[in-house]
Amino acid sequence: MFSNISWKDYSIFILAIVCIYYAIVFIVFYKTEIMSIIAHISVFRKDENKWLVPQATEEKAIDSNTNRVLEQLKSEIIVALQTAKTKKLIRDEVMLSIQLILHNYDSIRHSESRQIINNYIKEACENICSISLENEEADQLWFR
Repeated sequence: MFSNISWKDYSIFILAIVCIYYAIVFIVFYKTEIMSIIAHISVFRKDENKWLVPQATEEKAIDSNTNRVLEQLKSEIIVALQTAKTKKLIRDEVMLSIQLILHNYDSIRHSESRQIINNYIKEACENICSISLENEEADQLWFR
């Protein structure tokens, strides 16, 4: 009955089925990581998200090294907020995740860039997770 199927055709079919199976398993188990990578890539598409474009007047006085650190912090905040939106986290969990990120940037905590980041966090929380923050709440995120 199956004399028309060669071993080569059989091997290709089995290989394709195994690849499809492992692709599905990979997607199921690593869905959140894949989504955060996609979210991280979309951060750099500033044309689509006009609110992600930094204010030129605020950041003129900041040197390039600090600017690089600020951009890295902003991208980590965006990834965390988009992950929180995907996982449908509650407000307290979102604030805790931002606190954990800010804890790694102690140099910004004691600089004039802190207010820039606070404003950015307020805008990003509003635009991505629909969470409104007051100035005091954004400032409290720097302290654990």
